[in-house]
Amino acid sequence: MVETRYIKIDYGESINAKKQILASEISLIEIIKRINNYRLLRKKELETKLRLKASLYNLKSDINSINATFPEHEQTKTIYKGKKAQINKIEKSSTTKKQLDFQNDIEEIQAKLARLG
Repeated sequence: MVETRYIKIDYGESINAKKQILASEISLIEIIKRINNYRLLRKKELETKLRLKASLYNLKSDINSINATFPEHEQTKTIYKGKKAQINKIEKSSTTKKQLDFQNDIEEIQAKLARLG
C-alpha cells in the first residue's frame, strides 16, 4: 500500500521550485530541438552520400564505355578528366513546424517564469 505524505514549504520555496521545474522544461525542449536538428542533418548527409555514390557509379560507367571505344595499344595513355557533380539542395522538410512548436512552448514557459517572479 502506498502512503501519501505531505511536506509543508513556504511561499518562497514553492516559487523557486516552480522556477526550477520550468527551467528544466526549457532545457529539455532545447535538447529535443538539438536532437531533431541532428537527425535532419544526418538524413541530409546520407541523402547526399547516396546521390554522390550514384553520380560516381554513372561517371565510372561512362568512362568505361568511352574506354571501350578506344583501340587498345600498349603505348596509349589515357587521362581522365572528372566531371564536377552538381548536387541539388534538399528542400526544407516539416521540421520548421516542429521548431515553431518548440519555440511556442519555450515562450509560454518563459511567460510563466516572468509571472512567478
